[in-house]
Amino acid sequence: EELILTAEPMEKIPENVFPTMTVNDLMYLKSQTYLIENLIPEGGLSVIYGQPASYKSFVAIDMCLSISSDIDWQGFDTGAGKTLFIAAEGVGGLKKRIQAWMAKNKGIKKTPDFHVLATTVDFLDQEQLDKLINTIHTIGKDFKLIVIDTIARTLSNSGSDENSASDMGMFLSACDTVREQTKSAILAIHHSGKNEASGLRGSSALLGGVDTSINCSHSGTVNLSVQKQKDTEQLEIISLEVEKRQLFDETSVTLQKVMLNQEPIHKEVNVGATQKLVYDIIKSSVEEHGQTKWINADVGEQNVLNLDHITFKCFAQFPDKEERRKKQKLDRALLGLQNKDIIGIWDEKIWVIR
Repeated sequence: EELILTAEPMEKIPENVFPTMTVNDLMYLKSQTYLIENLIPEGGLSVIYGQPASYKSFVAIDMCLSISSDIDWQGFDTGAGKTLFIAAEGVGGLKKRIQAWMAKNKGIKKTPDFHVLATTVDFLDQEQLDKLINTIHTIGKDFKLIVIDTIARTLSNSGSDENSASDMGMFLSACDTVREQTKSAILAIHHSGKNEASGLRGSSALLGGVDTSINCSHSGTVNLSVQKQKDTEQLEIISLEVEKRQLFDETSVTLQKVMLNQEPIHKEVNVGATQKLVYDIIKSSVEEHGQTKWINADVGEQNVLNLDHITFKCFAQFPDKEERRKKQKLDRALLGLQNKDIIGIWDEKIWVIR
């Protein structure tokens, strides 16, 4: 009775009005998080564009496979979850690319949760858009990234024009619908104009509607240059070396980040920033506190430390607040260093190879 007597009368909420936010409401909004550290915004809309044969599809596949394998992408932290590649330009060559990636990352703990849609989806047709969303929901939850390869093929197959601001606006609106319904980020692959300096081909509505725009060019190395980044400072140019890989009687390529501002651990090996930090901790700790122990017949005697010792020291250096996030970051760095034969790990013991 006291609660009823002291309760203030409820204000009637007016109908047919736009909701607004106060300063306090804005202060409680979550900061932008990233699917790929400071590059691809989580739940955002991004575009990667470039001339033909600039390896933009290779880059997108590399990102998808890293995210769906729960490992970092070229030294950048990533979220973990399912990925979908809409191959509007066909699936020819996809098998070789994935085989090469798997050969390079032979130490991953699970098969990538990577899915391919080998058909063109008309994003301007509501029935097909609903079918795409239903397909994603049928595969399962936790989709993190959907790649559209390419915008031009998606629009041309529907009879739309990439130069039309109206058609491009409808495409962007459809992308927003997919993002909202699936809680996924979208990365669209597009072409640059004949003059690459002029940027994205077609209507300028595309550049205005995306959160992130990345130019992909190839001149000896594959160079990724962020042209637009909505909610954070732009990254420096990311350079990726094209590595040729032999696959039985065929060949394909993989990509490996070139470190421009630091000396590599070994002249033939490049590592990401987190891997470099973890390596330095391992190397100095093993030199100071390591003990020579027998590992196995393949490895022999090594100057080793217990993995718990390294975990404690690395956690102290990571800026992340959540222990789960720290463990994820360390596991990825250790796996990357192990795959590159820089460190060895066996039965909770760790040692430096080079």
